[in-house]
Amino acid sequence: MPSRCVDMRDDLPRHATKRYQVRRGGMGDVFNIVVHHSGPAPLDMTAEQAAVATANYHIGPHGDPPQEWPGCAYHTIVVPSGDWAYCNDLRVVSYHVGDFNPVSVGLCLWGDYREAPVPAAMVDSLEEICRWVMQEKRAWAEDAGRAYVAPAIVGHRQLMETSCPGRFGLEAVAEVKRRLG
Repeated sequence: MPSRCVDMRDDLPRHATKRYQVRRGGMGDVFNIVVHHSGPAPLDMTAEQAAVATANYHIGPHGDPPQEWPGCAYHTIVVPSGDWAYCNDLRVVSYHVGDFNPVSVGLCLWGDYREAPVPAAMVDSLEEICRWVMQEKRAWAEDAGRAYVAPAIVGHRQLMETSCPGRFGLEAVAEVKRRLG
């Protein structure tokens, strides 16, 4: 795992009975890295606190109609300091982008980026996480004797009708894509 990361996969609250599925094709099924933002949130939280808060929200009744999910919807959550929590194994099919869940990894930027720029430390971490996900997929392809196909890096609203990850979140996505070539 990259630096500035805390592995929360075994420490987050989970639903009492529901469980996420695991990708049958492993990392070979990952075709998208989807960037989200949490929306309005206290920006002084640690990565651990943000991950626990998000997991608690997702496992409890939320949405319209109310629903309960198996656990945190995101694979990673990045806070403004650039620190981040690893919330779900990359092979887990979590619920963050509707019909695209089976082929996507979800990264969440903690905060509301509709009107405020994404802090530089978060953009740096987003780049690092995207590189790591791509490296994991490349390693899978080599082990499986398959051709490597890089996952697309997209904002949530590029796959579904939503404002997420906000205008500035999309700018962060574009910057990371520029850096990765």
